[in-house]
Amino acid sequence: MVSYEEVGRVVASNREAFHLPVLSFPKEAPACEWVRLPSVVVPLSEDEDNHQPIPPVHKSEKPSVVPKGPVPVSVPVPVVTGIARHSARQRAVDPIVLGIEDPLYEDAPPRTKHQIECEEGVRLEAKMNDLYKSQGGRSRGWTKISLEMMIKPRCASGGNLKELDVAKRGFLWPLVRTDKPTSSFLDFLCVAKGIRVAVWFEEDKQVIVYPAADNLDNGSTFPLYHVTDHGVPKDDFATCQAFLESCDANGWVVLPPASILHSLEGLTLPELESVGTKLGMTDVSGNKATRVAKIAVFKLRQRLS
Repeated sequence: MVSYEEVGRVVASNREAFHLPVLSFPKEAPACEWVRLPSVVVPLSEDEDNHQPIPPVHKSEKPSVVPKGPVPVSVPVPVVTGIARHSARQRAVDPIVLGIEDPLYEDAPPRTKHQIECEEGVRLEAKMNDLYKSQGGRSRGWTKISLEMMIKPRCASGGNLKELDVAKRGFLWPLVRTDKPTSSFLDFLCVAKGIRVAVWFEEDKQVIVYPAADNLDNGSTFPLYHVTDHGVPKDDFATCQAFLESCDANGWVVLPPASILHSLEGLTLPELESVGTKLGMTDVSGNKATRVAKIAVFKLRQRLS
């Protein structure tokens, strides 16, 4: 530590004289009290009597930032899980990224995400033949050629939309209602991943839920992901029941894929009535189209409930 006397000697040896004020200590000052040193050293002018002390510079204080308080209890906080985190970016996604189970995926850098997506494509491609046999691929409208054409580019490109567009294998979300290959591919992905996907068509207030059927015999639960008809992820619901209640309250119609409707259209009116009765439906009246729609919706809501 440098003493005050040493500072005085150094200042006195300077070519230009400086005035160092004399320290004074109160006689009865407590031993623990700090002595405040002068903050400014004032140079002497030729006429010492006319020198003016330089006023100290005061730094402007920054305005204090008021921290934001917690979210009020009365404000509903949406449940956001998995791929729904993408909703903040408002970007479309390829269905290959839905339901990726790797825990490192969500917070991984872009290159690592791309690698994980490609590995997911390879994993699903390896399962394709077995699933085609065990899940009745032909009756579901799957064709191996169509599935291979869609899955192979994703083994190399993952969910990169630009690369998939260049390969002309981009997934066109608006076509899942009407295009058989597009609908079949999403159905296959849901079965292979063990997930469900709800595609929301806002203009018609319809929600189409994939896959066409899933196996509930083993007691498994299937996470339900939500995307718009342009592939932009939406916030998830806490439960499937909450999803159905929200749709009912807001006038949305929940429908299965078109393949379910087509399979029921091949039945006669008595057969449709028999199917409805076995399902526990109390109303299977109406023309054929009406009965088909009622049975398809009832079966879907049974699965979701």
